[in-house]
Amino acid sequence: MLAVTVLAASGAGREEDGRVLHERAYYRPLRQLLGLLAGAQPPGFDSDIRMLWTFLKEWLDDHLEGSRGLSTARAPRHLSNVGWAMSQVVLTSAERSRLPEFFQLIGAVPGEDITPDALLASYLRWGSRRRASRIHDDVRAQSNFAEMLGAALHQALISWDGRPRDERGRTTLPLLLGYYSSRGQLRLVSRAAHGLENRGLKVGADEVYIGARDELFVVPGDPDTALAGRPIRASLSPSEQDPVSVAIDIQMRLLSTDIHVLASNGELGMWVEVAAASLDQEHVIIVRDQVAPEAERAMTDLGGGAMRLPRIRLPAGWCAYHRFHPTRLAQVPVHLSALVPGRTELAQLTGGLPVDRLRKLWLTDGPPDVILPEILDAQAGRVLRLDGAELPWPDDNRLRLRSLGLHSGDHELSVAGRTMRLTLLDEVVDHAGHGDARLTVERQPVEQTFLARARAAGASHGSPTSPTDACITVTLCGARLSTTEGSLPLLPRPHQLRVGGCYYVLGAPGQAARLRPVAPPWLTAVEPPLYSRDADLESTIVGLSFAPRWLLYVPAGRRATVTDISDVSARAGRDTAVRAPDFGAEIWQQASRHLELAEVAPQDMSAWRAWLSAAGSAGQYRRSTIGRQP
Repeated sequence: MLAVTVLAASGAGREEDGRVLHERAYYRPLRQLLGLLAGAQPPGFDSDIRMLWTFLKEWLDDHLEGSRGLSTARAPRHLSNVGWAMSQVVLTSAERSRLPEFFQLIGAVPGEDITPDALLASYLRWGSRRRASRIHDDVRAQSNFAEMLGAALHQALISWDGRPRDERGRTTLPLLLGYYSSRGQLRLVSRAAHGLENRGLKVGADEVYIGARDELFVVPGDPDTALAGRPIRASLSPSEQDPVSVAIDIQMRLLSTDIHVLASNGELGMWVEVAAASLDQEHVIIVRDQVAPEAERAMTDLGGGAMRLPRIRLPAGWCAYHRFHPTRLAQVPVHLSALVPGRTELAQLTGGLPVDRLRKLWLTDGPPDVILPEILDAQAGRVLRLDGAELPWPDDNRLRLRSLGLHSGDHELSVAGRTMRLTLLDEVVDHAGHGDARLTVERQPVEQTFLARARAAGASHGSPTSPTDACITVTLCGARLSTTEGSLPLLPRPHQLRVGGCYYVLGAPGQAARLRPVAPPWLTAVEPPLYSRDADLESTIVGLSFAPRWLLYVPAGRRATVTDISDVSARAGRDTAVRAPDFGAEIWQQASRHLELAEVAPQDMSAWRAWLSAAGSAGQYRRSTIGRQP
């Protein structure tokens, strides 16, 4: 029944010039589809149809928790009866599947309130880059289409959970282009999305591991297929951090655009696609042949120029440029706007002393700065309000909240159509602490005395065991333990890994293994729960086939670090609770890209340089090769 109401609002419910019919004219095609005689609203339509749409929304969003997609149907007040159906024909399924990409590009946050007019203006600019001519034509030709489109965008943002979705509305992973300059090879790259981290991704016979949220990884798959607009089909294994997760099949697609802009990425040691170019940074440009002349002129206008990139394998119909280094802003064709250095579409919170950025919590002594939008619409104007009071617009487009002396509590900031809420806290007390599975100790500046049971040290990923039932009195003060049997030495500080982080263990030159750190499973069963963001190095390298010498950590967006772990030994055997390390020549190549610029502690510098020299002598490491990596 609901499908028929949408059909009446689509092709069957439009005039010959394509305009959406007014509510009074909507019932004529609806009655024709239902085989009813001509007339007005069918009896019971106003109550029954609204009830069915409400039931559908509750079933999708609440009962199924979005597993089959989220409801996007809504009705403006002046179209309370037929607006539900009309809201489903304003945007096609393909256009709806691109909305998460649009929200991420403009810096929107799930669940926040941005006015429909502000969303519509940004969407029209964004759609121009993808040649979304249908949307622009409808906005110009129909008086009420712009209002309905803005309302549909507003509702989609409110119901958006921060995850990318495919045309069926199901969760997927974003797909980006990558380029290895040393090999002239095009690759596919993705980023771990919320709810899809810490699990395996299988494409055909190849499988990779997805780490922590927002971590980049190379996707097995054919870039030619993706550039041709065809999906990359993959299967996700159950999450190692979520025992109730299940395997799911997904489809990943590249952006449908004439141009792809790539910037150097230290995390992967390659060029990776970005939303827009940046001032004073070098870029690689991949563009369709038919718009290449326009792209060359645009790059020249932006002060960057560019050179053809011959040693890259591309499918027919595409070409590439490198050394594009924009130095100024300029007007370019809208479908090439990705070449223009990115400008702020919406206000953003940055810096300060954050407690939790996702929940927008900052310390009162360190509130964030507000980066104000550079692109403003005449209707929104430079309207800036804080807690209801209007403020002057700063000349440098940066509002420094610290200078306003804000008190602790909730604050509301309205900037050109975007409403942001943040909370300032005077102090934060953390009552959770690392401890034994049989006891929990609060962090307080006094010694703690409690009863505990003696147990033997076991594997850190295994469940702790208690060989005896004898109780002892334990006093904890700082890092020193004392018991009824006397004092114990300082607690050791084992090497800790960040769960989901990118780590490599290096042995002799040419030997490398990538680790997959996961938290001990028994931690989730402890009451109250202990931290599950750390993992022990010794448990992660069980079964390592060589003697560990260095630990290489590659964080996102920062320089890699190297730590001496020659005092750690790898146990033989297999720990079923830990994902085995990945070995092979490709793992060494991945790790070697980060060796030259890695940061090392001063006391380890001489040993590190000697190790690099030995690697160079063995032909496993070449400074010139690493230096050419982006």
